[in-house]
Amino acid sequence: MDLALSSMQQFLTLHLWFQLLIVAIPLVAVSVYFTYRAVKRNLEERGNDNVATVVMRFVGAAFVFLGAFAIVTAWQASSIGIDDVQKEFSSLTALAQDTRSVTTEESVSLRDKLIAYAREAATIELSQAPTLRTSPRATELVFEISQTVTRLVDTGVLSPSLADSLVSDFNDFKNARNARLAHTGDLLPDSLMWSLLLIGVIMVATSAIYPSGPSRSIKWVQSMAILAVVITILGVVFAIESGDLSNEKFLHPARTFLSSNPAG
Repeated sequence: MDLALSSMQQFLTLHLWFQLLIVAIPLVAVSVYFTYRAVKRNLEERGNDNVATVVMRFVGAAFVFLGAFAIVTAWQASSIGIDDVQKEFSSLTALAQDTRSVTTEESVSLRDKLIAYAREAATIELSQAPTLRTSPRATELVFEISQTVTRLVDTGVLSPSLADSLVSDFNDFKNARNARLAHTGDLLPDSLMWSLLLIGVIMVATSAIYPSGPSRSIKWVQSMAILAVVITILGVVFAIESGDLSNEKFLHPARTFLSSNPAG
């Protein structure tokens, strides 16, 4: 099932290009409108840039700091989630390898359940990663895998060392799955995303409103350069937060497992 999405989370489910268009078009309009008004002022007003310098430094520093913090935090959180998935499917692969030493009804059933789980995780739980999705069927399969592992160990067909390895691999898999479910939610809180957007708007508006000397052409260059920086930083944050830069890395372990363990 999907968790209830906030307006920001719904926005981040859109394709990255739509996100950029939704944000960039209003920012461009604000920048062009206020820059045009600024260059129409008389020479004395355009040259009075003392206040502008102070405001630009303060707002610019706030935006750069918050943007850098958001990028680093989101990237680290995404990396943790990917690491959880890698551990999960590494343990799943070890489970599948342990069952290949014997051919019994329980071992075949276990392999089938492992493959079914990998498919469910890839198509439902990881399809929108790093956004959290929980599949009731995947949760049910974990329980079925646990029961099958117990039955296979109880049959006595496995050596003691292999039986211990099977139980250990299942515990590692279960713990990695639980960690992944805990870490694959939103990489950044909505409050931080809204704050970054707000400061970005203030940054663009401030750079357009305040004078930067008598040259009209330099004023346009200044406004457009700051606009480009703001959109770029926001774009990087959106790309990481929405999974455009990481979704394939989340899915790769599951796809690798399925390709190396075809359904029999």
